[in-house]
Amino acid sequence: MDANGFAGLYDWEESQPVDLVDGRYSSAFLAGHKDGRELDVHGLRVGDDGTFELATTDPWALPADTLTGRGVIGGLGVACVSREAQRAMHVGYDLPAHHVTDLRLLGFK
Repeated sequence: MDANGFAGLYDWEESQPVDLVDGRYSSAFLAGHKDGRELDVHGLRVGDDGTFELATTDPWALPADTLTGRGVIGGLGVACVSREAQRAMHVGYDLPAHHVTDLRLLGFK
């Protein structure tokens, strides 16, 4: 568990190891808090030409506006991936109900 109360729940099957200055990390994982909050983390690769793709064993291209999103958590503005990037990351697999709900909240049907 980290200092904020989150602990790793599992690595997504498409995760791959990423070596950074202070250690080795998973490129796609889910962390959870005892109060039920979850962090669904997916690393990105940025190409020399400014394109984006998921840093996973099965990478796929993401929209050009990927890093333009803004959100609010607990009243604090935060950077996040764009609405279109959220949609792009939720294709190609059977969505669990809470992912369907998330996409509906973003205006997708």
